[in-house]
Amino acid sequence: MLRSMPICQFALIDSLCVRLFVLPVLRGHAQTLLSILRPHDVTARSVSDTLNSLMETQDASDSDDCPFCQIVNNQTDTEILLSDDQLVCFRDTTPGATHHYLVIPRTHIDSCRNLQRDNVALVEQMVEMGRSILEKNKVLDDVRMGFHLPPFTSVPHLHLHVLAPASKMVSKSQLRYGPQSHWFITVDKALSQLKTRGKVK
Repeated sequence: MLRSMPICQFALIDSLCVRLFVLPVLRGHAQTLLSILRPHDVTARSVSDTLNSLMETQDASDSDDCPFCQIVNNQTDTEILLSDDQLVCFRDTTPGATHHYLVIPRTHIDSCRNLQRDNVALVEQMVEMGRSILEKNKVLDDVRMGFHLPPFTSVPHLHLHVLAPASKMVSKSQLRYGPQSHWFITVDKALSQLKTRGKVK
């Protein structure tokens, strides 16, 4: 589809459509797009510069408007259950289990797909905070932790779902967070991919 679309059509897309639809797609397929354009070197460079500029602007906007960044900055009435210099933990507002907590980094990271090998320690700390809030509530087993894969993230700020008891989740929650979900990756699998591949697939 991208191969057959004239580049000039991108310029005609309304800026709101770019923010909502085009950039999230291009964010995941920028390398493919540039490989298609590579034979036309000048065009590829100009498109690359434009995409980079748009994505940087979008990232800055996301951080400014991000509801989780607002929680980190104490701009909401969300109850903070645990926090340290890197992480914050609070309840999910639409719980999928009896115990459903979110652990987020203070630094804005869009999603698990933006994680790199250098972030392994951060993710492990997120897991530890998740275990700590469960232990505080006397929950020791039947736990499920993980991330949603974009574009199925409800908020574009990395957040670890901590759920228990996992086996008692209703069918709707099982579809969103359970083993049969195609858009939920367990934190163990994410960590394994980060350690071996340097990214989450």
